[in-house]
Amino acid sequence: MSTEQQAASASPSIHPGTAIGLVTLRVSDLERSRHFYEGILGFQPIEQTPGKVVLGDQEKQPLLELIEVPGATPQPRRATGLYHVAILFPTRADLGRALLRLARAGYGVGQTTWSRWPPIQSICAAWLKKAQATQNSGK
Repeated sequence: MSTEQQAASASPSIHPGTAIGLVTLRVSDLERSRHFYEGILGFQPIEQTPGKVVLGDQEKQPLLELIEVPGATPQPRRATGLYHVAILFPTRADLGRALLRLARAGYGVGQTTWSRWPPIQSICAAWLKKAQATQNSGK
């Protein structure tokens, strides 16, 4: 089976070893943002209240909180504030599945990929070898 076939048949959920920490984003359209993070990246809904949703992995680890702010606009390119969100996948295969979903949705991809996503300036998805991840985390 090819890598593409394996990725297509893989679980649509983000891998439970995926690391991001809890990030809160203000978004103008909660449903559009849910479609991106759930439908394309594979985050799972954990908690939902009117105007807010918490997303995470298969094990219900909260990773991302989306709060709807009607009329919210993206930061201008040269403004201060959150510039990108980096999602560190636990394996190259998990990153590959996410990149395949991004590519199928029309986003540009690479081993470490940066894509423009309107509520924030950009999103980075990456995989690091275990030794690199340990070195980068300071452990």
